[in-house]
Amino acid sequence: MKLSRTLITLLALTSLQIGCQRLYPAQKGYSEVHETHANQTAWRIMGGDALSQFNAALSKSKQPATAKAIMQLYTPTETEGQSANQITEKRIDANTTAIELFENELLDDSLKARKVKITLSQHAGQLHATSIQETYQCYRNNTPNRWVSILCP
Repeated sequence: MKLSRTLITLLALTSLQIGCQRLYPAQKGYSEVHETHANQTAWRIMGGDALSQFNAALSKSKQPATAKAIMQLYTPTETEGQSANQITEKRIDANTTAIELFENELLDDSLKARKVKITLSQHAGQLHATSIQETYQCYRNNTPNRWVSILCP
């Protein structure tokens, strides 16, 4: 009897895990590392090939290296309609800058808001992204004001 309960529980947990993987598959170019800060913002961290591709595009860009131009290079098109964008730039030290994009009022039935944070370093006059992170607020979430690191369903 105890063995059958254990087997049923194991099967149920396996089914739940498989179902979650179908709902939230790993996206190409993003690492599976999710970082939660003290203010409960969970960040999705871009890594691997996607970061390398962005750096290659950044080095080939003919645009002046403004915060707006760098964000435009990362997010060239709007997300399903017009949104209210706010771009901020913060100097961390002599060679490092953080640029953050905040998008809200999106015409999207699942995505309420999005933040993108790009950290840039300058070496020998060349800009290089050292990290790119994204976080989302979802309408279809139990807590729609919470920032999460997974794509909105």
